[in-house]
Amino acid sequence: LVGAHPLQRRGPDRRIVLRRAWEQPDKVAPILMRALEAMSKIADVKIRRPRLRDLLALRSMLNVSWGAAYGRMEGISADIQTARFSWLETLIAIQLRDETAGHGTRLFAIADNRIAGFVQSSQHPKGQINLWMLYIDPAFQGRGIGSLLLAAAVESYTDANRIRLEVLQPNTKAIEWY
Repeated sequence: LVGAHPLQRRGPDRRIVLRRAWEQPDKVAPILMRALEAMSKIADVKIRRPRLRDLLALRSMLNVSWGAAYGRMEGISADIQTARFSWLETLIAIQLRDETAGHGTRLFAIADNRIAGFVQSSQHPKGQINLWMLYIDPAFQGRGIGSLLLAAAVESYTDANRIRLEVLQPNTKAIEWY
C-alpha cells in the first residue's frame, strides 16, 4: 500500500508503529494488530486528510452509512432512523477545530477512487482519545477499512492510553465490533 500514514507502509517503518504499540500493550496493541491483519485483506486503500472539495462525496457516504446503520433498527426513534447529515454538519466534520484538544484528527479511507470511510477524533483530556465519528460505506464494510481508520486515529495520539466513544445501545453490530 502506498500513502503517507505509517500503517500503510510495508517494511521497516511498520516496526515503528508496532514498537509504540508494545509500550502500552494492553491499550493500543490489539487495535494496531487488528489493523495490520486487515491490511492483508485490502489493497489500494489510501488514508488521507479530507479536503473541502470532498464535502459532497463525504455527505453522501455519511448519509448512506447512517441509513444502513440506523434505518431499520428496532429501539431507535423515527427521527434518528431518518436523520441525515446536513451540509453544515458535514462541513463541521471536516473543518471543526476542538479548541481544548487542538485540531483533532479527521481521516478518509479512499478505495476504488471514492470515500470508503471517515474517522473523526480528538484528544481531551490528555491521554484520552475521543472517537466522535467512524463511518464506513456499507459497500466497503467487512474489508478491514474500519480497523485501518481506527488504528490511524489512535496512532495520531502517541501519548493516549484510553479511548472514549458512545454507541446507541440498539446498535449491537457496532458494539460487537468495538
